Amino acid sequence: MDRYAEFEKYERAYKQPSYRMGNNRKNSAKKVLKAIKARGSYLDVGCGRGEMVEFAKELGFSPSVGVEVVDYLLNEDVAYGQAHNLPFNDNEFDVVTSFDAFEHFLPEDTVQALSEINRVARKAVILCIAFTPSNNGRDELHINLRPVKEWAALIERHIDGKAELIPETYRSHSKTWVITKE
Repeated sequence: MDRYAEFEKYERAYKQPSYRMGNNRKNSAKKVLKAIKARGSYLDVGCGRGEMVEFAKELGFSPSVGVEVVDYLLNEDVAYGQAHNLPFNDNEFDVVTSFDAFEHFLPEDTVQALSEINRVARKAVILCIAFTPSNNGRDELHINLRPVKEWAALIERHIDGKAELIPETYRSHSKTWVITKE
């Protein structure tokens, strides 16, 4: 797959004001982030419009930043970054999240993206991953679909710590894992 052709899909999608983290999804993600004990610095990988970066700030995470590949979403809190090659130091963030982003990554980047998240996370990782197709009316956006058991095995293999599958209250086509590293 052509990485930059995939990025162009998101350039188009985010031009639609409605392409964002929906309220139900956001509330579910907020509940999981609020419940973890770890605090400190925060990174959201594939942060989109930065909704969770802002919420992490409200919870007292500092600094609270995100990475995204869509240029016009970048700002003082959102830097350019690709999940498989994060522009940060080892153990730079206490908590690293990725909400509904892994299904959008190139399949061949999966292992390296998990390894990069593991590398930059010090205390905890939260991953929410969809496992069903989705599109925005024009483009298929979920190009990295795998069965839940395969995602669980990849997470166990490439993220250090104890992984816990959280019962999902928002929808049945995604799963959320909290990995505690300490």
